Amino acid sequence: MPPSIGPPEAIPASSAPSLVLLDMWAVDAAPRLGGTLMKALAPAAPLTGLQHLKRVRKQGASLQVLLCRSDWRQHAGDGGQQEDGGQPASMEQQRQQQQANGGAAGEGCGPSSGVDGSSSSGTGQAPDLPPAVADIVQQHGLQPFIAQVPLHAPITLEQFREWGRHWPMTWRCPDASALPHLIELSATEVAAMQRHMATAWQLAAVNGAAGCIANACVIVDPQRDAVIAQATDCSHSHPLQHAAMAAVAAAAEWQLRVWPPQHADGPGSSEGAAEGAAAAAAAGTAAALAHAGLVHAASGALDAADGKRRRLEGSADVQGAAGTAAATAQANRQGAAANCNGSPGATAADSQAAAGMEAGAASDLPAAATAGAGEAEADPGPRPYLCTGYDAFLLHEPCVMCAMALVHSRLRRVIYCVPDAQHGALGGAFKLHSQRSLNHHYAVWRLPLAAAGE
Repeated sequence: MPPSIGPPEAIPASSAPSLVLLDMWAVDAAPRLGGTLMKALAPAAPLTGLQHLKRVRKQGASLQVLLCRSDWRQHAGDGGQQEDGGQPASMEQQRQQQQANGGAAGEGCGPSSGVDGSSSSGTGQAPDLPPAVADIVQQHGLQPFIAQVPLHAPITLEQFREWGRHWPMTWRCPDASALPHLIELSATEVAAMQRHMATAWQLAAVNGAAGCIANACVIVDPQRDAVIAQATDCSHSHPLQHAAMAAVAAAAEWQLRVWPPQHADGPGSSEGAAEGAAAAAAAGTAAALAHAGLVHAASGALDAADGKRRRLEGSADVQGAAGTAAATAQANRQGAAANCNGSPGATAADSQAAAGMEAGAASDLPAAATAGAGEAEADPGPRPYLCTGYDAFLLHEPCVMCAMALVHSRLRRVIYCVPDAQHGALGGAFKLHSQRSLNHHYAVWRLPLAAAGE
């Protein structure tokens, strides 16, 4: 029996920001100059990294206009990038830099601070402005002063209202995948998470009893609460056969059975069916190459999956390639399972585990998925792109390779039980889901096991 599984704990991509006030140069201006200053300052001093701030606020009968950061020399360069050509600092890095410079939550960071926390008239020193901004100020005879504004964008409406007292901001709803701790799960969702994680635990236990790594991955369609694919770790037979990698390949094969290549030419077919055949063909080709030992070629096939789908969409060659690649991948997995089964010292439990690994990667699925192995449903609906909208349940936190494979698969959520402080990519050692440069982000949750189970 699986151990007790606790309630889900969100693993946010970054910690919630606290209020840090940034000193910026600002000016009082007549309302008639508002449009002129906005137009001139946009190219001269863009609010790079501070897009949550409004440039102008009304103060009595006049306007107050933000010019630039007081520490603009430290951020001078090419439109928000660092002088070394790197990407702008993340919110966490900016917070650490502010704390290293003596700034603290709720305190101004810069040369001077206002008494009321919003603005001050300066310290008698000549304003240090960029040349282009200084020209604008001199042209209109303006007197710069220091205004304090929120450094970070608010992520809750409460923060938006509170921080807006210092300077007006624009509200942008945060990305739910980056801030899962703000999402309140229903009791039904929590129960479903715990049930599917129990399935992963049972698969991993069987695999561990057979002398293999005790880890498993279960991919679920949350809309139908149905298991799409499941696989156990077989990395002892091949370095790429981690549980998550095998489950993603199994999901592609399941989609080939539900939306076969000929389905694209049948009545009532959709464009998504042709796309599915091409994408699954690329994924199957990658799996076959990986089993053959061509690791770099497999990686290239995965990276080119989307391009192949676009170039070859609707081609008859793709339909043939899809079936060939799936058959090759299936044969290779059977060979890997046979190697595990035929290893020295193998026992009956080892044989059962080897069969389970092969079946778990392709055919040993619940009834909803097994039906696709034979005759496809009359109307399976539109085919999702890869694993879009699906959830992955893993007993152990995925490594960087597996976490990236799950990114490429377009999963909605990744849920795991046991963190890995040395190799974990989703909170243990790294936070891959915090990389904003990725073209997809999923929410990450942890279901803690009872102490005895860990």
